[in-house]
Amino acid sequence: MRIVIFGSWKIRHAEPLDRIERTLVFCAVPDRLQVGASIAADLRGQLARVAIYRDGLEEADGVHVAQNLSGDDVPLAIAEFVGPMVTITHLLTRVEGKRCLPRTLTDA
Repeated sequence: MRIVIFGSWKIRHAEPLDRIERTLVFCAVPDRLQVGASIAADLRGQLARVAIYRDGLEEADGVHVAQNLSGDDVPLAIAEFVGPMVTITHLLTRVEGKRCLPRTLTDA
């Protein structure tokens, strides 16, 4: 089963974490992204929650309200459950729109 792992943005930036910020949420990859989708796909919306990691990995159900770039948690990785193991297949980095302006000779 392919999953998206959500967690604190501080993990991505190697910032110190409070205990609550160490929580990871594992959500099923939506059907629309199962085949041939970009890993930079839009993940906003409600995703099926399959597990949570706090002090250990535990099964969970319900929904997780996902956001792409802001909120309490952000997508950190795409992984697969293979038996009791989780294998990370892609790390997700923040994709930011950069405004590019043409340079002129006077900008140098």
